[in-house]
Amino acid sequence: MRSSDYGIYIEFANRAYDKVEVHIDYFYAEDKVTASQNNPEDSTFTLDTKNYMKKFWHCLSDEDIPLGFRLTVTIHGKEYPMSRPYLLSDTLSTTLSRNRFYLKELGCVMLISYGTRLIPIDEEGRMEGRAYYRFEFYEAAKLRFGVMNDYHFGCDNVGDQTNKAIKIASLKYRPEFIVMPGDLLHNPTPPKTRIKKWDDYRDIWTKFIDPLEWRNIPVADGFGNHDLWEGVGATDVKKKIQNRNEDRWNGLKPGYNFKVWDTQYPNKKATKFNENQYHYLWETKLYDGDEIVEVFGIMLNNVPTWEDKEDLQDNEHKKDTYGYGALKCLEEILAKHIGPREHHVVVLLFFHINYACDQNSDIEGNPERWWNYCQKSKLRDVLNRNKDTTFVAFFGHEHDDNIKKQILYTGPRTDSKNKTEYFGYRCAKSKDTPRLNFVDLELTGTAGKHKLDITVSWIKVNDIEKGNKNEGTDIVKDTIALEKEKEKE
Repeated sequence: MRSSDYGIYIEFANRAYDKVEVHIDYFYAEDKVTASQNNPEDSTFTLDTKNYMKKFWHCLSDEDIPLGFRLTVTIHGKEYPMSRPYLLSDTLSTTLSRNRFYLKELGCVMLISYGTRLIPIDEEGRMEGRAYYRFEFYEAAKLRFGVMNDYHFGCDNVGDQTNKAIKIASLKYRPEFIVMPGDLLHNPTPPKTRIKKWDDYRDIWTKFIDPLEWRNIPVADGFGNHDLWEGVGATDVKKKIQNRNEDRWNGLKPGYNFKVWDTQYPNKKATKFNENQYHYLWETKLYDGDEIVEVFGIMLNNVPTWEDKEDLQDNEHKKDTYGYGALKCLEEILAKHIGPREHHVVVLLFFHINYACDQNSDIEGNPERWWNYCQKSKLRDVLNRNKDTTFVAFFGHEHDDNIKKQILYTGPRTDSKNKTEYFGYRCAKSKDTPRLNFVDLELTGTAGKHKLDITVSWIKVNDIEKGNKNEGTDIVKDTIALEKEKEKE
């Protein structure tokens, strides 16, 4: 590689503020300190509401190769010199690293990503030999993530979806991560007629998920009933989740503290990956000064049942197991990993079959086809044993247009005693037209009296325009009162 081909490519993205200013200082081996005199002329960038993203490319010669650089960030007129150095060697020796930092002095969360797989936000690919870094700025008291359920890849969504990934990554206020809770594929069994390009109909990972992740939007994917129906694809979907869990184990630890749970032996410490590891956990935080709310995401593939469950009414496809011991893993996660904490805890549950599946139009006279009341009661019992934790669920399965809040019932809805306090959101469908559902969590209020505001909205992916207001159609808004923070010992 010629030295003239070597350089630094840096992206900055303002995801939340009216204005963010960023200044770059290189440092070199000779003096080990900042060498501002060697900076390029355009080393200060202003990110505002109209120009929320800046790209910076500096070609380096043999005589001008720094070890790395440091940043000074200014928000609301307050300047914050960051002491941490960013080394060029790190990005060329790392596949993809994600880090999430709370800058308390600025009330800001900064997402930092770098590595050989990182692709510029609105481009098809990257050039080899260049050190790629990306810095994204979010409000510390807010968290936006996306939900794309029932994608049914291979039905209406076929072939390369990179253009959709670019649209999502180019949103000003893009989600930190996206969750895809099931029915990734439309029908994983082979068609009766031979298809030459079979991957165009069943490889959602290469065609859509990888392009998102290479633009630093982690995707938490899980399987649904369509992904489980026995056939070529069914085996591959479950195996794909296992393989991706190994990637998540390595790539999400720095930013989201990813952990995977063994379905058969949930209390056994994971030292390697095996065929039982489907359900997994990641975490993040909301901040308001010294106030911290810990947010945990838990993927419980398909449906959270205690025992394995078969679809006894399936005449079209071969029967397969639906439950995979998700509730056993959930109980273990709540007891052993989350447990009593100093700060408020919010647990986001993700699975495919929705709370109100007993009202589905496809039950064929059996309201317990997808998720029987006995198993729903067991979910209620597990949640009841964790009264200090706030639970919110997100699911799909039904292909209705709008988002709808649903309550967990443990029996027929005609009897009010079956109603529980637990709720979730059936997010808007993606089957015919890909939709990105936004979930906004915001910490509001004052010390000791904080509340969690939840807003769920959606936008059609094809309607996303670069630089738009990034607002979907608001469907549901809720506010949850958080209990007073526990006394520190």
